[in-house]
Amino acid sequence: MHRVTKLGEARSPSLLPQVHLPATNHAAGGTKRDKMSNSPSEHLDRPESGSYEIRLRGHLDPRWAVRLAVPSLTHDGDGTTMLRATVDQAALHGLLHRVRDLGLTLVSVNRVDDAPNPTPAPERNPK
Repeated sequence: MHRVTKLGEARSPSLLPQVHLPATNHAAGGTKRDKMSNSPSEHLDRPESGSYEIRLRGHLDPRWAVRLAVPSLTHDGDGTTMLRATVDQAALHGLLHRVRDLGLTLVSVNRVDDAPNPTPAPERNPK
């Protein structure tokens, strides 16, 4: 069993890499890490959650909605099943992992706009 030793001690195992951590000077404002953002989403322009349409090959039985944790499945005439989910990025990746783990064939993933389509303004006919 190896004993944790301080850098420079005679008993320090030579097989372990030496790691040098910078000293923290809290009086001078802390380290660079202290000043970094804890949330990566602060640096992204896209929202973290959204609605996605996911198409799978074949017509899946409605019971698969529970297994995939989606509200419902829709069968399309082209032989695919479409599911729609409003999820954040982590949940989307989880859903795609379940699709993969179940051996389902993924056809497409598309982000869809939740906002209703605005009514176009009536055209003006200059006279």
